[in-house]
Amino acid sequence: MPETSDTAREIINIKRDIREIKQAQEVSLHFNRDKYERLVADTLAGNATRVRVFLEVDGLKSRKEIQEKVGGTQPTVWRAIDHLEKNGLIYDLEETKGGSPIYAKPQWAKTLRIDDYVREHFAIPLNKESENESQPGNSSNQ
Repeated sequence: MPETSDTAREIINIKRDIREIKQAQEVSLHFNRDKYERLVADTLAGNATRVRVFLEVDGLKSRKEIQEKVGGTQPTVWRAIDHLEKNGLIYDLEETKGGSPIYAKPQWAKTLRIDDYVREHFAIPLNKESENESQPGNSSNQ
């Protein structure tokens, strides 16, 4: 069914309204940044596994892949994932990869660049895999 000019105009108006709502929401996020940072700090404080897990979550990796990247025991990493999810720092996309759930970060974490905040404020010891990747001369391109 072809669009009428009224329908096209209505779609343009809806898109404009959505854009305005999104901009207002982002301003509110920035205005309340300290509250989000406090939530992140309280959730991650004193737990390097939670920090590593949070930084690995990208909307593409499954629980199992995150655990493999972070290292450590499965129960420890999975408890960290559960804690982050319970506190709203990550969420289950309700999709799986090889039967393992995939996790993402909420929009506020992306808008406020919380990954940068975490890297800056939480010193995390590198696991063996990260150390090898950061060593000069260890590139597979050489």
